[in-house]
Amino acid sequence: MRKQSTLLLLVLLVSTNWLLAQIPSGYYTPATGLTGAQLKTALYNIIKDHTVKSYDYLWTAYQTTDKKANGKVWDMYSDVPGGTPPYEYTFGTNQCGNYSGENSCYNREHNTLLVLTNVAIIQERTRVITVSIVSLKAGSMTLPPW
Repeated sequence: MRKQSTLLLLVLLVSTNWLLAQIPSGYYTPATGLTGAQLKTALYNIIKDHTVKSYDYLWTAYQTTDKKANGKVWDMYSDVPGGTPPYEYTFGTNQCGNYSGENSCYNREHNTLLVLTNVAIIQERTRVITVSIVSLKAGSMTLPPW
């Protein structure tokens, strides 16, 4: 029964996310039916007026995208949903620059090397975790090395 409930919850979450993440109506209309150079030009015209955000802007974006109900930084690695996390960070105040070890600050974490400022791909996390993970290969392990 627990597996069925978990599966049902997962399906609901995925389908809800899908419903909320729809392309605006008519967004790709200028590119409909085109091929080759005309398609390339139409797609360029659709995206050419986008707003570029700097790498530093991620700190500002996190204040909206990763803000817990108590106003603190949501750290996906130390958070305890429904419980008390071992530590919490304050936006700006605990932002990394220099760090002295675990729990000293939060930092930006890249999940890919291809995108530099996409807030959906670069999450904040503790600096010591970021430094420790950089030297690890992708895969599974039983205990972290730090």
